[in-house]
Amino acid sequence: MVIHELKLTEIKIPLTHVEGESDSFGKAKITAGQSVFYVKENIMSSAKPGYPSPLEAFLSGLVGCEIIMFQMFASQLDLLGKFSMKVEADGEFEMGEGLKKLNIKYIFRGLSLDEARALLEMVKQSCPVYSTIKKSGVVIEESLVVE
Repeated sequence: MVIHELKLTEIKIPLTHVEGESDSFGKAKITAGQSVFYVKENIMSSAKPGYPSPLEAFLSGLVGCEIIMFQMFASQLDLLGKFSMKVEADGEFEMGEGLKKLNIKYIFRGLSLDEARALLEMVKQSCPVYSTIKKSGVVIEESLVVE
């Protein structure tokens, strides 16, 4: 299978709108499109059960965007459903400074190493969330695993 470089330049991204409001229980209610979710700052331990922290929601946006981009390219290449992939992200944040370092691990099944690399490069060049983080100067460390 050969992956040719594709670009999704024809797709126009509409204005993105999200709303948030506080509640009396220390959570923030977030409305994004038709979805509603809650975040709560778990600064001491984000592993506590309950709601994701805003920082976890931030990293979730990156992971979700990259997965959607992978699926869009896979669809264009007639590869949808022929491989699986997983994205894991760890962020190091500092108070008042924001995201300082980002570790991203990409795990593929059903593609060769060369195919996974080619697809990953297309996604990194096209994903608006990844591009925003990269252009901010954050140190990004990446690893690619093909199983």
